[in-house]
Amino acid sequence: NIKPPQPPATPTVDEYQAQWLAELAQTDLKRSTKISYNFQLRKHVVPAFGNDRLDQLDYLRLKAWD
Repeated sequence: NIKPPQPPATPTVDEYQAQWLAELAQTDLKRSTKISYNFQLRKHVVPAFGNDRLDQLDYLRLKAWD
């Protein structure tokens, strides 16, 4: 009995942030902007949502964090 392939699990915010930061490093944004984004992500977003899967985040949840 052959099982169909499972889609990859949705990453957590913490898991995804490493990929996003690597992609950010390849952009032509100013160095200061990259540093600021990195800081904001690690200081605020990851502590608040790091263990949450990306598909668990929605407008109301993010608005409540505001």
